[in-house]
Amino acid sequence: MNRTNLDSELDGVVNEYLRHLDHALAKMEPSRRAQLVEEIEQHVADLRATNPVHNRAELENLLDRVGLLG
Repeated sequence: MNRTNLDSELDGVVNEYLRHLDHALAKMEPSRRAQLVEEIEQHVADLRATNPVHNRAELENLLDRVGLLG
């Protein structure tokens, strides 16, 4: 798999994680929930920038470190 396809696949994994997070926080006030999801999205992006992942397993480990959906 080339890097572009891998990045696209990994972005999809992150997007799925964020959708699950948004769903898990459904009882929160909508604007606060959106703010929290945005903050977690940025945190994940920062982690990926400083800790490059090379496959889905590495990304899943990174997301496990973020926690929240354990």
